[in-house]
Formats: sequence, structure tokens, C-alpha cells
Amino acid sequence: MHKCEKPQLDAYRHAVVDERAGRPLVKAIDQVERAGPCAIGGATRKTVPRGFNPAHPRANLLLHDGLWAEYDGDVDRSVGSSAFAYVCLGHFKAVWPIARWLMDNAPDPA
Repeated sequence: MHKCEKPQLDAYRHAVVDERAGRPLVKAIDQVERAGPCAIGGATRKTVPRGFNPAHPRANLLLHDGLWAEYDGDVDRSVGSSAFAYVCLGHFKAVWPIARWLMDNAPDPA
């Protein structure tokens, strides 16, 4: 989710500070980072949004106005062949825990 709409952003922030929802997000991010070379993006703010505790254990995740994981490694040798689709699928599966968390906790309001 590259940029959350206002309803999604509000849901995301409240889920981050909620113990039942926030802890699984940290686990999802850890799982994605352990799966391979990737970067977690979306932190655009310099300060925690008004109304949220800057000392919260997950305050760093409140700096995000979007949240995504991107592949941050070398280009696979299979690029240009039909096998490359499977490489891409493997990367998509590796970042799925974050996408699943977002779908469950900051759904698209449409």
C-alpha cells in the first residue's frame, strides 16, 4: 500500500498501537525481512502523528503513511525467461504477510 487514504491511514494507525493487531504486524515485518533481501518502505513522517504516544513501542511504524516491502537484491539470472515469473511469485509470497496484515487491519474503504 504505497499511500493510505484517510480511512485506511486511521485504521492502520489504530491497529499499530493495538496490542492484538500491532504485535502481528511486527512479526509480519520480521518474517518478510528474514525471507530475503527486501526493504520496508512508507515512513514519510518525521514525528508521530498528533494524538499518538511517541514513546509507544511501535511508534516507528506510526511514521508510515503507507507500508510496503520491496525486493532489494540482485536481478535474477532468469530475467527474460518464463522462469522469471516464478522468481517474482516467490518474492510476492515472501512479502505476503505484510499485505495480509494490511488487508485485515487497514482494508480498502471502497
